[in-house]
Amino acid sequence: MYKNKHLIENRSSIIFLLITMIGFLFIAFKQVHCSDDKLILNELEYFESRGLNILVFNNWYSELFGDSKITGIEIIHHEVRTATNGDVRLNPTPEQWDAIPELKERKVDKDKNCIETYLSYPEYDFTYMIKAEPYNRGIRISVNLDKPLPEKLAGRAGFNLEFLPSAYFEKAYIIDEKYGIFPLYPTGPMQVEKSGIVNPKPLASGNTLVLA
Repeated sequence: MYKNKHLIENRSSIIFLLITMIGFLFIAFKQVHCSDDKLILNELEYFESRGLNILVFNNWYSELFGDSKITGIEIIHHEVRTATNGDVRLNPTPEQWDAIPELKERKVDKDKNCIETYLSYPEYDFTYMIKAEPYNRGIRISVNLDKPLPEKLAGRAGFNLEFLPSAYFEKAYIIDEKYGIFPLYPTGPMQVEKSGIVNPKPLASGNTLVLA
C-alpha cells in the first residue's frame, strides 16, 4: 500500500518502481550473477536471466477472480513464482470481485529491450501505460499517464505488487526500515479506510497517485 505523497502533473506523470532485488528474495540472485549477466527479452516475450524470469502481462486475470495470482508483472525466482499481479489497482489489497482493468494493447520492443502495456478503467475514464525495462541488475517499472488522474481515484489508484504467501511463510523481511517475520496464517492488524472498507495494515508504505 502506498500513502499519498506526490502530485500528478498534467502530461507525463510517472511513478518509478525500481525492483532492486529486495531482501532474501534477491540475495541468491546476486550471488550467482556475473557482472554482465542482464535481463533480456526472449522469444516468448518475457525477460530472463540466470535464475530469474520476469513476465509482463504475458497472462491475464481470471474472468471470475480479480485476485488470481497469474497476471501483471510476475517474478519467478529459481523456478518459484514469488511475486505477481503487478498492476494499478483501486484497493490496497484487491479481493475476488474487485475491479480489474481492461487490456488495450501490449507492445514488445526487442530492439529497445522493453515492454509497454496499455490498460484502462473505462468506468472512471482512466487510462495508463506500464513500461518495463531492465535497469542495472533489476527491472524498472514505470506507470505513465497522459492526463490527470480522475478525481474519484485520488488516493485510491496505486501500483500493487503482491508477494505469494506460500513462498514467504516464516521468512524474514526488511521493508522501509521495518522488519519482521511473514506469518504462517493470513492474520494481522486491520484498519478502516476512509471509504469504510476494512483492510490489513500495510507492512510498509510509499507513494501513490493523488490528484494535482
